Amino acid sequence: MFDLNAQSEAFKAQYEKFLTACDALEENGDWKKATQGDMETYYFNGLMCAALHLVSADGLFSDEEADYINAVLGFHYSADELSEIYRTEKTDIDQLFTSGIPEDYRQLKKEYPEMAELYKTMLLQLCELIAMSDGYVLENEKGKIAELKKNLD
Repeated sequence: MFDLNAQSEAFKAQYEKFLTACDALEENGDWKKATQGDMETYYFNGLMCAALHLVSADGLFSDEEADYINAVLGFHYSADELSEIYRTEKTDIDQLFTSGIPEDYRQLKKEYPEMAELYKTMLLQLCELIAMSDGYVLENEKGKIAELKKNLD
């Protein structure tokens, strides 16, 4: 049985580990913050994009999904606000999901393979959590997760 709360805590632990690694790379000068921007923000953008893309898969932004995104990613959006973000940024979010995130993952894998695997794990965990957050997983949500997983192989 899928325990949403336990899986949420596992995701948060993985995310904290990832953030610590990002900070270490920035402190060591391996990630050039001045030219590349904040590493945490860069990769968080992919996580948020994946969450919004997955929520949009069934065409509905439910209160449960919004509450879940807020709890896991630390926001305070309503379902309507998330829907509006997706509506106005749909093209960019969809493109980032299908090609941007996989490209970011491949680049990270070249330089920091362990971090890349952690990022991949977080992305897939987050997608599963978002899909389960409203109490049911639709076929198109499963398809989106499978698409992402394939693109990260």
